[in-house]
Amino acid sequence: MNALKRHQLQKAQENRPTTIFDLMTRPISDFGLFSSPIFQDEPNFKVDLKDGGDHYELVADLPGVKKDDIKLNFEDGVLSISAETHSELNKKDDHGYVVQERSYGTMQRRFYLADADEQKAEASYENGVLKLTLGKKVPATRKSIAIK
Repeated sequence: MNALKRHQLQKAQENRPTTIFDLMTRPISDFGLFSSPIFQDEPNFKVDLKDGGDHYELVADLPGVKKDDIKLNFEDGVLSISAETHSELNKKDDHGYVVQERSYGTMQRRFYLADADEQKAEASYENGVLKLTLGKKVPATRKSIAIK
């Protein structure tokens, strides 16, 4: 088939309606079935969250993240942890090749902790590990009322 015929055929295929055969031959990733963060390679970080009875203990692995790039917020029972990542790579070899790459990203995790007390929170960050202890609210005590 000559180049002109091939080009005309390709153009005709682009303008025709999608058939079941087209759908069956497309990669599965085109369908968005794997749009959940579990299946994506988007940046994220690992977290261990433990209920310690009167408090929560959270340990988050954030290697390569600077302490100033981590934000902790607690609002309406939701603990939010976000971190910005920055990396730069500059290489130059003897043959004149130069590589300069930069990447920036944001990672975020949220946890619903309705009984957590933000007034009883302590956080530390060392060697790429964030540790957070978040106390729990003291449950209101019920009081019986005598009927006269």
